[in-house]
Amino acid sequence: MSNARTLANIINANSEIVVPSGGIQFADATNANTVANESNLIEQDGYEEGTYQVTLAPNSVTEGVPSGSFTMDTSRNTFKYIKIGNVCHVFGYTRTSTVSSPTGYITFNLPFTSAASTEYSGYTFGICIPENISTINSNELSVQIGPSTSTAQIYRTGGGGSFANWINFANYFTTFTNITVMITYETA
Repeated sequence: MSNARTLANIINANSEIVVPSGGIQFADATNANTVANESNLIEQDGYEEGTYQVTLAPNSVTEGVPSGSFTMDTSRNTFKYIKIGNVCHVFGYTRTSTVSSPTGYITFNLPFTSAASTEYSGYTFGICIPENISTINSNELSVQIGPSTSTAQIYRTGGGGSFANWINFANYFTTFTNITVMITYETA
């Protein structure tokens, strides 16, 4: 039983989807048309949602060891995720409560490790909107997740074209800097 045929059977004359009393069935192990492993897909890689505590950390590409730190506001340090199969959607709002001389760019933890990939096919980009940040416009930050990592990187995308400006902005974060993040990536 394919999902297309299942949905076609529950669309009424007004083109409205009518959900059966048992819910939408993604796989039916008793149906001869079901692929043998289809029923295992939902159980193994199905739907999951949750929250996790996010932490920000300064990081460096060319300047050596990053310095400084962020302390998160514990009332605003929870991100939400929705994982469907091996695709994870992460979104949330967080705020720093104290900042101690950070340098470089910024990373934050992810709920799941990203998938391995070849070349640049595994890179994903997302949205990062800052508030209460000095010198940076609200449209100058973005989020990037590379392959096989458990952290996302926040980069400055409007640093005047210079690579040094692109990666060196953590010092602009201040006490009570807020960021809103939304990104989707493939999990391992």
